[in-house]
Amino acid sequence: MDYLRQIEEDLRNLGLESKLKKKYPEVTDAAERAVDSLKSTRELYVSEVMKKKRSLKILRNSDILPPYLLVCNYAEGSSKLIIMALNGMNLLIMHDMVPPEDMQNILRVLSIQVNTTSTEVQLKLLQLVLHMANSLANDAESAVHLTETTFCGFLTLTLRLCDEKSSNNNISGLTT
Repeated sequence: MDYLRQIEEDLRNLGLESKLKKKYPEVTDAAERAVDSLKSTRELYVSEVMKKKRSLKILRNSDILPPYLLVCNYAEGSSKLIIMALNGMNLLIMHDMVPPEDMQNILRVLSIQVNTTSTEVQLKLLQLVLHMANSLANDAESAVHLTETTFCGFLTLTLRLCDEKSSNNNISGLTT
């Protein structure tokens, strides 16, 4: 359950940072709604555990993902906010809180970020793609969403990132 507190803190920080940037008011609003949804999910989880007297898997919730997706919709967004969003999505995926049908939305926003010049963002993108693929492949219920289209999306994104990384290295090698 500590990870739920970590996700809540992460959402609050994302909302605060977007508020400070004054360019992303919709992210601030979405982060507040996501925190409320996370609290409801946590309460439901605790209630179910108390009824059954055993640990259960936390419920997947599409309402927690939108602030992260909104941040990554901006191709020229703040690198700091984008890294925060990618870390948040990664946290949700690692704790199996993202419904498999939302993976396509994540892939869509990752493809927006693929042309970034920030090496840190590019590495986070690769890390996230790997976790997404593992998440879908390791769960029989989620595996049905690992379609040819999704798989091609993973490969395309990875190849674009590798190509971009290779191009950046070649350019920097020529200038030194």
